[in-house]
Amino acid sequence: MDPFAIAGGILAAGMAGVGLRIGARLLPIGLNAYRDLQTLQQSPAERIRRQLAEQEAARSTPPAGRRRESSIVGLYEDCLRHANGSYTRLYEIEPEPTMLADDAAVERRCDDFARMLCSEMPAGTMVQVRYSVSSDPGLVIAEHLRERHFDSVHLPAAQLHDLDLAHHHVMAQSGYFRREKALLAIRVPAVHPADAQARGLSAFLPALFSESGRNGIKAFVDVLRNAPSHPAFRGVVDRIRAHEAEAYRKAELIMRRLEMECPVTLKRLAGRQLWETLYRGHNLDAVSAPTVKIRPGDDLRDYLCADTIEHCDWYVMHGSVPVSLVSMFVPPDGGIRADSLRLLTARADLAFPHILCVEYITLDRDVAKKQLVKRAKQVEQETRKADGGMRRDHDAKKTLSDVDQLLAHIAASRDALVQCRLYALVYGEPIRTRAEEIESLKKLEQRTETIESAIKRIEGADVRREKPASLQCLYQGAILGEMSPQSTWRELQEGAHSLAALAPLESAWPGSAYPHSIVSTVSGRLIGINLWDKSQRSNIKSPLTLILGEPGSGKSTLGGLLITDALATKPECRVHAVDFDGSLAPLADALGARYFKLNPEDDRTINIWDCPELARGEMPDEETITLILMDTMLLAGVKDNDERSPVVLAKAIKSVLKNFVPRNGNGQPKREPTLKHLVAKLRSYQFDNQRDKECAEDLASKLDNYVGNPWLDAPTHPDFDLWSPFDVYELGSLEKFPPLVRQTLAGRIATRVIRSIGKKNEDGEFTPTLLIFDEAHRYPQEFPGMMRVIGRGARQGRKANVVTCVLTHTYEDFTGIHDITATAGVKIIGLQTGDISRLVRDANLSERAVAAINAIRNHDGVHAQFVLVMGSGTAQHIEMIQVSLSSVRLWIHTTNPHEHNTRARVMRLTGCSMLEAAAWLAERYPRGLAAEGLLEVEEDALKQLLKTGQ
Repeated sequence: MDPFAIAGGILAAGMAGVGLRIGARLLPIGLNAYRDLQTLQQSPAERIRRQLAEQEAARSTPPAGRRRESSIVGLYEDCLRHANGSYTRLYEIEPEPTMLADDAAVERRCDDFARMLCSEMPAGTMVQVRYSVSSDPGLVIAEHLRERHFDSVHLPAAQLHDLDLAHHHVMAQSGYFRREKALLAIRVPAVHPADAQARGLSAFLPALFSESGRNGIKAFVDVLRNAPSHPAFRGVVDRIRAHEAEAYRKAELIMRRLEMECPVTLKRLAGRQLWETLYRGHNLDAVSAPTVKIRPGDDLRDYLCADTIEHCDWYVMHGSVPVSLVSMFVPPDGGIRADSLRLLTARADLAFPHILCVEYITLDRDVAKKQLVKRAKQVEQETRKADGGMRRDHDAKKTLSDVDQLLAHIAASRDALVQCRLYALVYGEPIRTRAEEIESLKKLEQRTETIESAIKRIEGADVRREKPASLQCLYQGAILGEMSPQSTWRELQEGAHSLAALAPLESAWPGSAYPHSIVSTVSGRLIGINLWDKSQRSNIKSPLTLILGEPGSGKSTLGGLLITDALATKPECRVHAVDFDGSLAPLADALGARYFKLNPEDDRTINIWDCPELARGEMPDEETITLILMDTMLLAGVKDNDERSPVVLAKAIKSVLKNFVPRNGNGQPKREPTLKHLVAKLRSYQFDNQRDKECAEDLASKLDNYVGNPWLDAPTHPDFDLWSPFDVYELGSLEKFPPLVRQTLAGRIATRVIRSIGKKNEDGEFTPTLLIFDEAHRYPQEFPGMMRVIGRGARQGRKANVVTCVLTHTYEDFTGIHDITATAGVKIIGLQTGDISRLVRDANLSERAVAAINAIRNHDGVHAQFVLVMGSGTAQHIEMIQVSLSSVRLWIHTTNPHEHNTRARVMRLTGCSMLEAAAWLAERYPRGLAAEGLLEVEEDALKQLLKTGQ
């Protein structure tokens, strides 16, 4: 027998014996371990551990839904982390309200944005502007109601104000108004030297050999079988912490540089706000984002892809929302102007949900120029025949000319070549039933056609709806954060300064903070107005407000709106108005205001010497003394070139006031001087020279003619001292007085209104006060002294919480006080038919603002349009507004003679009040008679009213 076989047998037998020996010892140990394991699994502690493990697994289970791809794998710091290792940062934009501003401001912003695009950036860096529009449900109304105070307001005015709010709320629910939100996204490619080792074979082979070395051939086969799911082939760049931090730091340098050079205000999104914006941008059906603790390295694609995307012919179903895509294929012909995008952002009919996206892709300068040169040579060859002659190919010649111009422009300036994409995402209504599907797709079709038509209005632009095949490829990259520098064949390659104007970086004026009045704009926005707002948002530096408009333009209606809203929203507010021929009489009747008419049959009068300071036992200020001086100079017939008489009168006036100051205050009854006291002082005052004595005697003899006059030489009637939130003084009734008395009383009425400045409440705070001067165009001819009084009062009020509002036809009516009106804090300009060159010069209005004034179109019973100018100088805000009243307010403020007569007839026949008559007429004729083409109310309806006694 072979000795080797014998030795092998002995060795095998020995090993078998050792194995049996070891097995005999291990078998009991194994059996005991199995019994212990069974006991442990049935123990209460193990059951609790399994429950906790199941709960943890449930929390980490991805949401249900069909899996779709996303380039966003997670968040790193405040950036989106893409699968290829690049980063995207999102910002909220605060667009500048330059719709009606000077062209220079708009062009300056476009140039600044172009310079940002020309910055040194890695090739493939992207800047995206997303301008999203949705229907406004009335957020301004909700904010107004949240901040509104109901204590110490005028209740009748509050009722009318609530009707206006309800009117605007109904319009908002009907989809008339729009709201915008603008986002800016910056995507920076981030490449680390170690990235190549984190994917592909360079990452797979070390893992393969390491696993086979540990577990043998079987592990080698298993790794090969599961290679497609290996992290090296899943398309995501994995980095260690140090490499990730280094790549992020380099990308952040680019982002910070663009932040500093961006011409608009940016607000970086981070934390919960970033996650909420990103999640809702990917999941259109989501109401809010889930609460997820996001850590660096966590894969968020299961959350972002929760909504399925189904391609359905010409639209896609993103969740339950149908979406279509409209793209620009050819840029506008003849250049892109700075205001090109206003054709999209200033249209009131684009109030439905849509997003306008503009993307800029940075190119390598040298490579881009070489491509252009190559393209020029190719086109040049197409223009030549084989024999060297020129071919009549107009398209090729035009293309060659454009390429040559672009190369010349790039070589002669600091401009840079960039690629740009412009497209619009249009959304339909969510679909849950078959009926909803038909209606939603019909609306989506109409909206898509409207957007397509709006973009085509940019001259020369070729815009088309994406076809099903291209839509399937392009929609994924149109979702928030999914933009990619990879070519989609929709890129427009031009200079940065040419394409920068396509970025929607401007918007309308957002309105005042804490508004008292709600109005709409011509561009379809709902904004608030606060004439007392001194913040930068309104930039009102002067308390003077001018309302200009030709007859029938709605200026008195607007004045009535401001009166009602101030009384309804400003606690302890007081309104003092000067009326002419009853323009404010219906409103005064409806609100229960005191309506004063000075006439010879009424002995109630106003004393020019009556002032709050004197009643408190204090010496009046120089402004009050000046007003008294102006009144006495008018009565004495002092000429403008007389320099001595004002000095003499001022000395006598001050002396009279000093005598009466000790007689007032400290709980004493009010004592006020009158004209006779001034005459006596002129004759008894010890002047320094004979000429002043002679002048005083002459003035006293002239003023003697009015001593004892019941309207000029009498204390203020007690009725005028009674507190009232709303007082109206009628000037038309003064026509029965002699001319000089009429002018003096008009000046005293204006003076009394002006003196209401500076009222304080119990806490020592100035209460809001509104002064209204209506029909001011009649003052220069009939009451020339009133303009000077208004001019004196308009200089005051800023610190005393007072707003002075003057209503007239044209700016030329302010002759003599243009130095004051030129700096008015607010100008509300209605329809104008005369020369407005001086107004344009003093208000520094742009050509677009002038064009807006000329484009005003009013509709009786529907709305009145105005151009609103807030502030002055380069910081002024200009907006075109529409004043639309509730039906009841419309019938109260109507100036249409047929509607006025109808209202008076209803009141006369039924005996009802102004408010009741307006309510009855509003119920049957919500937009008035003129809007329906009627001249009078239907007799049957009136007879029914009389019969029922309503």
